[in-house]
Amino acid sequence: MSRPASLLVRAVARLLDVVLHALPPRALFALAEGLGRLWFRISPGRRRVVLENLRIAFGADPTARRGRVAEASCEALARVLAETLVADRLLGTPGQVRSRLRFHGAWDALREDVARGRGGLVVTGHLGNWELGAYGVRHHGADLRVMARPLD
Repeated sequence: MSRPASLLVRAVARLLDVVLHALPPRALFALAEGLGRLWFRISPGRRRVVLENLRIAFGADPTARRGRVAEASCEALARVLAETLVADRLLGTPGQVRSRLRFHGAWDALREDVARGRGGLVVTGHLGNWELGAYGVRHHGADLRVMARPLD
């Protein structure tokens, strides 16, 4: 039998899922981006890590500009989470997924390998919402496994 705390968490998660799926995409993304900005502003640890990573990547850029880029990265991360949570609604049916996502490369060869029971390898950078890309790969007929390292 589930503990009351577990039931509460599941109930809140289900309510959140219903609310997110009820919102029009523009409202959902505006909400997510607002929550991302809030997260950046109220989380000193996250803010410190993002600003330091930008300093390492770009050097001594003016602090105000680096701060805006850092805040935008938190907005983008929150939007990716929202997109991932409602991917089924955003991308639609398997046929719609194939028409809405663009893939480049030897997909026919990958499908042939999969049909023969052999695996294939898809390599990608972490650009944009790659989680939606993984969703699309599944609709291209490939069973997908993802390798990643744990976050710091």
